[in-house]
Amino acid sequence: MRSNDFSPRWASPPGETVRFLAAKRNLGSDDVARALDVAPDALPRLFSGELPITPDRAKRLVGIVGASERFWLAREAQFRRDVMALQEDNRRWVSSLPLADMARYGWMQKATSTDDKLRQALEFFEVSTVDEWSDAWLSDGTGLTAYRTSPVFKAQAASVAAWLRQGELAAAKLHVRAWSRERFERLLPSLKPLTRVADPGAFIPRLQQECASCGVAVVTVRAPTGCPASGATRVRNGTAILQLSFRYLRDDSFWFTFFHEAGHLLLHGDRL
Repeated sequence: MRSNDFSPRWASPPGETVRFLAAKRNLGSDDVARALDVAPDALPRLFSGELPITPDRAKRLVGIVGASERFWLAREAQFRRDVMALQEDNRRWVSSLPLADMARYGWMQKATSTDDKLRQALEFFEVSTVDEWSDAWLSDGTGLTAYRTSPVFKAQAASVAAWLRQGELAAAKLHVRAWSRERFERLLPSLKPLTRVADPGAFIPRLQQECASCGVAVVTVRAPTGCPASGATRVRNGTAILQLSFRYLRDDSFWFTFFHEAGHLLLHGDRL
């Protein structure tokens, strides 16, 4: 048998317990506010944890909804510890993101306060909590992407996730047909002449247009600090995304990566 410590990554305010017990006793908000000597319009702040359970309020709660003073004060102390732990988790997550590059590349606005950075980062990934982000990008079976990389650089999960997320946002702006492995396989030989076009401004739009007809969204996204990926592929909602970082700024690296990732789509497809 194995025992693991339970360390929940959420903070449940004692006010939630107050509201639950009050409802079981059919007590209205005005009854609770009056018994706690709290203004009715301030009661939601107590329920949310903004107003603390003081020793006086703990004593009053015993007479209203039960339990003991010790229980309510312990509940309050645990909530404050959990809040501090969550704030530290949020701070570590924010600091792991390549925010300077993300702002410089125009993915998000430059922010100075930790709260502002956290808000923008959560909006960028379209998640509400760091836990939700972890489930979407780090857990087994979700957010998994096989990407070509160099062993010289150490991959940082948050930086790779930011790069992949920007790729999804860029792909969403392209008009792409439904993904077809058969059409894409037939298309590939006709793309080889593009490798001899020197100007990316000329060959990338053509490459995107041709691949879009097969359901492949080709996007070029500069890799931020900490992301060593040259390319990545995945299938999302019936659209294949073939993402390139244009690393090394060399034609041979670009085209090798493109055909390498195209091979992933043909050989692995929806199993990516």
